Formats: sequence, C-alpha cells, structure tokens
Amino acid sequence: MLETLSQEQNTQTTSPTEGFIAKIRKMLDAIPSEFVQPKHLHELGFFGSHSAATHFVQDGGIPHVRISPYRILIQKEDVLAFLKEKYRQKSKKVGGE
Repeated sequence: MLETLSQEQNTQTTSPTEGFIAKIRKMLDAIPSEFVQPKHLHELGFFGSHSAATHFVQDGGIPHVRISPYRILIQKEDVLAFLKEKYRQKSKKVGGE
C-alpha cells in the first residue's frame, strides 16, 4: 500500500502545497480588489468562526495570523506568502528535520 501511495505522489506534476496555494489564489482572485477583508477570509474557510477580525502581522519578518478587535485590509499577496511559509514549515516537520 505504501508503494502505491509513493508512486501516485511521484506522478503528480505539482506538490500538494502548490496545488493548495493555486486553489487559494483562484479564490482570492475572485474577490474584486487587491485587498482582502477579514470577512472574506472567513468566507473562504480560514481561521474558524471567530467574531473578531483576523489579520496578519509581521513578527521577526514572518507573516502570521493574529486575532484582533480591529478590522484591517490584508493584501492578497500577504495571504499567499503566509500560506506558503506555513506549509513550507509544516513540510519540514513532516520530512523529519
């Protein structure tokens, strides 16, 4: 069974992370603005059902999510950058670093 799984993974042209990022990019592109409001992120299924706004902050140069009472606008590219970094770190942990 493990052989079958690894063979299937090898035949994919894009990694699961790249596929996920492409899917998110397509959803973000459907929002008619360069900026994404927290409500859009909730509509896309991000971050559960918090009533407070969700936004990104810079901490040591790495974008991450913080729950806040403030409603701010988030650039779409910041969402993608955050997701790429998050999944890159997750892949390293799974890879046994």
